[in-house]
Amino acid sequence: AGLSYAKARGLKEAQYSYLIYVDDDNSISENYVQTVFEILENHPDVAVCSGDGKVAVPADFELPIWWEKFQYAYAVGRQGETEGYLNHSFLWGASSAFRVTALKELYEKHDLYLTGRIGSKLAAGEDGELCMALQLLGYKLYYSPRLQFKHHIPTDRINRDYLKRLQEGFGAA
Repeated sequence: AGLSYAKARGLKEAQYSYLIYVDDDNSISENYVQTVFEILENHPDVAVCSGDGKVAVPADFELPIWWEKFQYAYAVGRQGETEGYLNHSFLWGASSAFRVTALKELYEKHDLYLTGRIGSKLAAGEDGELCMALQLLGYKLYYSPRLQFKHHIPTDRINRDYLKRLQEGFGAA
């Protein structure tokens, strides 16, 4: 049914105060959950936090020359400079953590329009829309380089044609 449906279902099933959305092609560092807990416990004004993504591909796969410039399109790289609040920005949905009360407040009061991926359709922008809406409700975003995740990307997606489709999805959003 798509990424937005899966995330909405996760929120509906959430039984605790915090929720981490880990994409099916991500793996989180062993201290991720504890670090999320510490951040959200110590910063009650934060609705979402996340960190840095690292690419995970076979050792014999050579990343293309354009990779460093466009890795962000694959939710890879640094999302901030120093640990702390991010202003007027967004965090990738990949391996991001949320305060459940903030998400529920948002979804009770507002409709979001961007759906994210559905099947092979590379729709995008839902992460930015969600972060912007939470900020408009008065919540903050938090970046921590201690929050590390790996993005296990199939090598057949690391090519110019796929990157172009990703960029078109961002542009449409």
